[in-house]
Amino acid sequence: MKDYGTQFLESPEYFIGGRPIGLGNVSGSDGREPEQEIKDLAGRNSATYLFTLTEEDAVTKTTTSEDRTIYIRDRDTQKVIRTETVKGQKLTKTYPADSIPTLRAWPLDKKLPKRQGILGMWCAASDGGVEPNDMPYCDFPITPALNEPHFVFTVGMNGCSIIIARQVPLGVPPLQVGHWRMFHDHSHFKLHKWHGANYVIQFAAYPNANPLQEAGMRPATWNLAKERIVSYNPHDYSWGVDGSIRGVTNFLYYSRNRNQWLFLSRHFTVGKDSLGNQKLGEEMRKIGPNTTSTQIHSLS
Repeated sequence: MKDYGTQFLESPEYFIGGRPIGLGNVSGSDGREPEQEIKDLAGRNSATYLFTLTEEDAVTKTTTSEDRTIYIRDRDTQKVIRTETVKGQKLTKTYPADSIPTLRAWPLDKKLPKRQGILGMWCAASDGGVEPNDMPYCDFPITPALNEPHFVFTVGMNGCSIIIARQVPLGVPPLQVGHWRMFHDHSHFKLHKWHGANYVIQFAAYPNANPLQEAGMRPATWNLAKERIVSYNPHDYSWGVDGSIRGVTNFLYYSRNRNQWLFLSRHFTVGKDSLGNQKLGEEMRKIGPNTTSTQIHSLS
């Protein structure tokens, strides 16, 4: 098992240029996904974890199929005249090493394996059709201290929006001074929906973002000069690629060198196994010639 924690911490921008992170299959130390754990425990709020970033080695698995019973019938009467048992066969398959490192979340009260831990927050994604005021969210410090999380991760995206607000309306949990609030919006709302709900937006990223078009939707009285809007699919690539699904690794990273939060984005594909199930291991790979390069945008 390869441990990439140190390499990632040295330069997240450079790291995901060669290895998009498998955000689609994050699991905790007890097997539950952070997504489900957060919803079970907090309902809305994010949680802080120590993450590990590893790539599994190649493994060989042997399975034995079940015995089968064959019924021999009389040609004329179709009555069963005898049965035969076909013994199950052993099948051996070697699975190559994962092509994309897996992020795994470890609650802070759990003992971390002897690997380089990455202190970060996990922002749960909303369900589709949920209104802004009812979405789960993640509040993170604008200028984190050394002992505070410097990363905000969320599940891999293929059309959803990241919305970061610097002011929230009355009637929702207040935003602490010196913090921003992040949403993973699975409803794909345009910014005018958030403006109408009285959120003041700091940053937004979604596939069909059009800053000029969005600007035309704003009432002239709104002072939104600091609002930043970017597309994480600026070339409008298809979300289906050679029978696979296009996914995007999107996360936030606080750079001490720049003294600011950065939005990092990289495309990958998600394949299917022989049963049609999503497979995030050997068949998960970077998209070739039609990929975007690693995108890096400042939140301010």
